[in-house]
Amino acid sequence: MRMNKLREIAKCLIFIKNVKKKDLAKHIGISIVSVSNFVNGKKMQLDHLEKLFDFFNIRLGEALLLTEKDFIDRQDLIKAIMEELL
Repeated sequence: MRMNKLREIAKCLIFIKNVKKKDLAKHIGISIVSVSNFVNGKKMQLDHLEKLFDFFNIRLGEALLLTEKDFIDRQDLIKAIMEELL
């Protein structure tokens, strides 16, 4: 469940910051396909997740705290990200 919420947070960050998957992949040290796979539902290793959130200057722990909350919809999640993480 938390992985799904982390995925949604990551997708929102990519959208908000208009990040290219190739730039994110390069920062993490994985392929663009691996980034796409994560965004589309596959799991990601913990160290890669940490690097993904590091790209946005967010600690994984901060993102995990956000996963404990319930959101009505994606707009609600984006608002929370803007207020609490950025």
